[in-house]
Amino acid sequence: MKFWDPIKGFGYIALDDKPKGVPEEVLVRRQDVDTGGEKSLQWTENLEVECGVYISKTGTARAHQVTLPGGAPIEQEDGSTILRGKMRVKLERRSEWQRMRLKEGRGFMQKRDEEEAPAGAWSQQPSRQEFQQQVSQLQEQSKDQYQGASSAAIRAEEEEEEEAQQVARRLQQPQEQYQEDFGDFETSPSSPRSSPKSNPSSPKSNTQQYQGEEEDEEADRDFETRGSRGGSMDEEEEYRLRDKPALKKVPKPLRASADLLMTGLKVDPRKAARTAAAVQRWAVLREGEDATGAATRRWTRRLLRGLEMHPAVRPMLFAPGGVVKCLKELESRSERHTERFTAIQLQHEEVRQGNEGDLEEYSE
Repeated sequence: MKFWDPIKGFGYIALDDKPKGVPEEVLVRRQDVDTGGEKSLQWTENLEVECGVYISKTGTARAHQVTLPGGAPIEQEDGSTILRGKMRVKLERRSEWQRMRLKEGRGFMQKRDEEEAPAGAWSQQPSRQEFQQQVSQLQEQSKDQYQGASSAAIRAEEEEEEEAQQVARRLQQPQEQYQEDFGDFETSPSSPRSSPKSNPSSPKSNTQQYQGEEEDEEADRDFETRGSRGGSMDEEEEYRLRDKPALKKVPKPLRASADLLMTGLKVDPRKAARTAAAVQRWAVLREGEDATGAATRRWTRRLLRGLEMHPAVRPMLFAPGGVVKCLKELESRSERHTERFTAIQLQHEEVRQGNEGDLEEYSE
């Protein structure tokens, strides 16, 4: 063998006894080299080999079954084949085919005698009875694991539920204390009606207490006595303006929001439609251009809940740009209320921790 190129997968062999009609050098390909089961050799030059020669369909002479002299695979002196410059131990064991799959190009072998082999070198196929025992054992193990996992999940769910109840009980105590100090939890902390500790005998406190109610009543009278044209309405005209079929003139994405506003604020459909359109613009401003009718309904419900909790904000709703001002005012009041309630929670938590520390010292 003059040379062997492992990258390109071919080489040339110079023949000593050249047959008639065969050139002095013949081509050898990768599949024609016997390397003892390995796929590739290193770069090889000037190696004595034995080979056969055949003529291909194109009339080219090629070598096949290239081995070392004597028919041995191309190996080194210690009996190991060459594979990308690494040495691999060659194991010679007597075995027989147990199962062969020609289509898949693989099979299973089983050793014939009881000679010892390195760990992992042999894999003996178990009998049918042993195989069934292994399968039943694995099924029992998986069943036990499933039952253990199910019981663990049930215990974890019970622990989470108990922890949630404890958290709810801890949160209920500062909320009750907040209601005792500042009135209803859902009302605004800045609202005069949420501070029962104000002195009713003081003229200033009386004015603050009833100012919101007077504004609310005045706004209701204004809504009930004036129509969309600015004049007074009789019962028949008021019923006609507030009838549900009148909402058919409203754009479809705003009908549900306008219906909510007409029912919650007791206004005519035209004013409800204008307010719903303003709420829709606010929803687009806050949630982007992808805001749908559902977003408008969601902000409409927030507006109605906020007006129910803070009735003093209601008169500014129908002023120019009043929807935006009203929503901003409701958000600011909600943030102040949340901050105040959080501070009270932290204060009660510190008191509770101090009481627990005193109890531990007393028990010790």
